[in-house]
Amino acid sequence: MKTILSRSIPTMRPTKGFTLVTGFALATLFVATAILVPAAQADVKVSYSSGLRFDSDDGRASIKMGGRIHQDWAFLTGDDDLDASLGNLENGTEFRRVRLFASGVIDEVIEFKTQLDWADGTASFKDVFMGLTQLPGLGVGLRVGHFKQPFSLEELTSSNYISFLERAQTNAWVPSRESGFMFYDSVANDRATWAASIFRPSNSQGKATDDGVWNAAGRVTGQVWQAENDRDMVHLGVGATFRKNSDKVLELELAPEVHLHPDFNSGEVGAKSWTTWGLEALGIFGPASVQGEFMQLSTSALDGQADASFTSFYAMASVFVTKGDRRRYKASSATLDRVKPKTSYGHKGGTGAVELVARVAGTNLNDGDMRGGELNTITLGGNWYLNSMARVMLNYVLADGDTEAGNGKSHTVETRFQMSF
Repeated sequence: MKTILSRSIPTMRPTKGFTLVTGFALATLFVATAILVPAAQADVKVSYSSGLRFDSDDGRASIKMGGRIHQDWAFLTGDDDLDASLGNLENGTEFRRVRLFASGVIDEVIEFKTQLDWADGTASFKDVFMGLTQLPGLGVGLRVGHFKQPFSLEELTSSNYISFLERAQTNAWVPSRESGFMFYDSVANDRATWAASIFRPSNSQGKATDDGVWNAAGRVTGQVWQAENDRDMVHLGVGATFRKNSDKVLELELAPEVHLHPDFNSGEVGAKSWTTWGLEALGIFGPASVQGEFMQLSTSALDGQADASFTSFYAMASVFVTKGDRRRYKASSATLDRVKPKTSYGHKGGTGAVELVARVAGTNLNDGDMRGGELNTITLGGNWYLNSMARVMLNYVLADGDTEAGNGKSHTVETRFQMSF
């Protein structure tokens, strides 16, 4: 099975959207009833906190239901050189994500989550797993199913909480969601975390048929500085993945941080296996923050071919211009968390929160037998958080590619209307 490191949407079996959504909702309510009522033997409390919650009175079971809607609009133009190589760029709109989920914890140690996406009109598994938050005698957590592998700060941060419409170019090299097993834990009062997984390359329904192929990923993080207010902090992390496939072919693509933009280039390189190392850093200082990652992908070449090593990076800065607002850090998972504005738009004269962001990113695919080219981007943007669940995003992306397939510059203005509930 060929492995593709890109942001392309996998092929999925067509299904009837209404039937799936209705079935998902009914199944979730059935599960909530089946779990909560026997566990509580009493009343069930229903509340809302960034999702509909069902909690048993005795605290033995808790279930949350919610979803997200991300609708994007993009306006693209290319210079003469890029139009000559890629053709005229087209404006467009799409539902980038349309998801429903149900998650829960039973008896404090048994966790589960089911999250499906219907953005392209078909059903795609996102997070579908169960696990134990504490293994007997070990105290570490175990997760089994289809979930994000432990690698990359930006990838592990929910798309609801990232500061740009799209993750940076480094995201093309992360394993993201695959089917496997993961052990994890946080230590030192959540000041440090670690996670390690083994997984198999799987499709959008979590199915893997590449016999005998097992991959691995791991991540270690630490808060190397934390202010007395427990909110300002500096985070550092390191991660690694080891991957291979039965075809022994690695396909690498160069694509800017615009989902509706065509790739600048793609190419294949023969490889017995490949390893990706990543460094990550994050600093939050009141309303301002900085963040960045650097990755190096190295291949173990086939006989008669040369090993190759490629690099990718991004660096970004953020500042809130509304008083008292800031990015938030979730220490237990070492990721960014939901922004909660000090005031909500439309409530008692509130304005919501306004964030200004900037990012530079670059990828180099020239090494060994691979001449994939280079791509550099600059992204400027702003986010208006109406409240903790609704957000309007605006990005401008300048992409400059130097490849055999696509050579030139493009300019994109894109916006997103986001609701996470």
